[in-house]
Amino acid sequence: MKAVAVFPGSQQVKIIEQDIPRLTQPDQVALRLLDVGICGTGKEICSFEYGTPPPGDGPGRLQRQRRRLVVSQS
Repeated sequence: MKAVAVFPGSQQVKIIEQDIPRLTQPDQVALRLLDVGICGTGKEICSFEYGTPPPGDGPGRLQRQRRRLVVSQS
């Protein structure tokens, strides 16, 4: 699965691969992403104008304005 990751230390924005989350609880569902947008805050984060993750927390991932469809349940 792909994600947009922000690396403030090196001021880079990259598309990264990450594992697809597994359903482990009976109240969890899998969602298919239909479309995505980046809001003004996401633009500021990618321009390194706004916030950084806590030390040792790794890159930040943008998770904004998404439309989703439930595709399965655990």
